[in-house]
Amino acid sequence: MIDQPADTVIFISRTWMISKYPCRNACATVSTMKRSNRKDIPSNRIKEKVRKQKMKYFSGIVERIGFDFYADIAVRIVAIRNEKGLTQKQLTELLKWPAGKLQSMEAVSRRINAQDLEDLSKALEVSVNYLLEAYNDSPVGDCLYLVWTDSCSDMKVYVKAPNSRMAIFELEKKFKKSGVLMWSNARDRATVRRVGVPLTDRELTDRRGAYREDNLLEKGEQE
Repeated sequence: MIDQPADTVIFISRTWMISKYPCRNACATVSTMKRSNRKDIPSNRIKEKVRKQKMKYFSGIVERIGFDFYADIAVRIVAIRNEKGLTQKQLTELLKWPAGKLQSMEAVSRRINAQDLEDLSKALEVSVNYLLEAYNDSPVGDCLYLVWTDSCSDMKVYVKAPNSRMAIFELEKKFKKSGVLMWSNARDRATVRRVGVPLTDRELTDRRGAYREDNLLEKGEQE
């Protein structure tokens, strides 16, 4: 359980990520999921930290993922398919999907998953972000998101993704790989909160200063 927030710097693939959550949980995967009843820090406290520390902190950009989200994806699929002059049957054959799968997806009677998105992206020759009508949250790299579902709101999981919408699919892939159920029922919704953004080494150095071997503080010595 997280009692108090802690400012944490996490090194991820030659980029730095600033998170307002403790490091012991910040890189949690499906196999090390943590339960937490921690409440969000009020926005004014976060803004005060930004002003004082001049770091990239966010109170969290929240997105709710439910039926309407998948309905919007279905609308995009139909629109792109029509623009390319493809019928459901033609696109199904192009995708090599079972009969009825695309129809049920466009009718929003089944949830689209990560593999479906990748298949559609290639077949329709558009990006996954275009299908999701999403934009990456950082030009540097993946951000850190906290995700939970309504049916299991006391279990919040960290996941890295380029944007909040892709965070759902990235987590879904991890769940599937670990044999974990993502959704409890057709009405289940997920909440995605952005909690960390990456920083380049240059940006971190500009803000924190460069390391020097003769720096007494770095050596743990006193003047």
